[in-house]
Amino acid sequence: MVLPATYPCRPRARDLELPLRGTPGPHNAITDVGGVEVGFTTVKRLAARAGDVQVYTGVTAILPRGHGTRLLPVWAGQFDLNGNGEMTGTHWIEDAGSFFGPICLTNTHAIGIVHQAAVRYMIDGFPAHFRDHHAWAMPVVAETYDGLVNDICGLHITEQHALEALHSAAAGPVAEGNVGGGAGMSTYELKGGTGTSSRRVTIDGGSYTVAALVQSNFGSRREFTVCGVPVGEHIQDNALLSGLGLPEQGSIVGIIGTDAPLTLSQLRRLAKRGFAKRRLAKRWLTKCRFTRLQLPNRRLQRLRIAGRRIAKHRSFGFTIRRRAKFQITKRWVAKFRIAKFGITKRRSTRHRLNPSISRPKQLRQSKRFKRARHRPKT
Repeated sequence: MVLPATYPCRPRARDLELPLRGTPGPHNAITDVGGVEVGFTTVKRLAARAGDVQVYTGVTAILPRGHGTRLLPVWAGQFDLNGNGEMTGTHWIEDAGSFFGPICLTNTHAIGIVHQAAVRYMIDGFPAHFRDHHAWAMPVVAETYDGLVNDICGLHITEQHALEALHSAAAGPVAEGNVGGGAGMSTYELKGGTGTSSRRVTIDGGSYTVAALVQSNFGSRREFTVCGVPVGEHIQDNALLSGLGLPEQGSIVGIIGTDAPLTLSQLRRLAKRGFAKRRLAKRWLTKCRFTRLQLPNRRLQRLRIAGRRIAKHRSFGFTIRRRAKFQITKRWVAKFRIAKFGITKRRSTRHRLNPSISRPKQLRQSKRFKRARHRPKT
């Protein structure tokens, strides 16, 4: 059974009149950041009796720029606290500070098929962009493990499930709990899943929105607190992992969106500090944040491209040559023999290097050596 994206959720924390800080946005969700849209596909087939195969999983799709007519990037920063979970596209985010396309969350074994679906969504939705610019697609897809309540090795997520989540993405209220990629997740040894919230902030007279959506799958019962109250210490029943004496091994993926004008370094700092100041930061294993900003104008884009080219052809080259010089130098001056596992490492000597370098006379006669002699030192 595939549940619709509008699958209802139970009353939220504020509906229970808990003393939560801050002023939320209209929907208290990540969609309070202008342009952001969220969609879900939930695949559910509960076991009739113990031992039956149970399917409880899904896909969460976030469109940072919504269903637009142009494929435009968003500035981004990313941080991993201490997790080993997978998230595609992070190398490009670290290098370029931006990315194109959707963000999808699912279970660990479905990350490949969901990535393929996200690529298909981008190619089918923006054919001219990929045809005219010879562009490539690198969407962000992240995962957490739902194998405790879901037949994760049955590979029940299909490409169509992911496409349904992407196409159903919309602004407005966002479902929470057992929906999308969070359908089969656990938190503090209780049922976890998908959650979202937003806050309005004022900085130097400007009003902005900071919002988050998480796929939560972590924590032992004794760590469960609500508004500073150690609730987990008073609810000890049905704590499976704690009862067996097993350590907590979960993770959490967080997506933060904002319309505040942050620099790339500030985005990374926001990603790093988003949950790091919480008391249980060591248990929040996978941390990732993506912040939406408008693109700069064409002039700034040209300057940025020119700067990249200069860096590539000059600064990068100088750095590589310096590194090569350092590599040779450190091998030449090393004095000690280091023995490990029966392997001895000796320092380099001139006569143990490449024969062409070991003959100073031949080296001095080469054109490359003559050019290097007259090159200014850097």
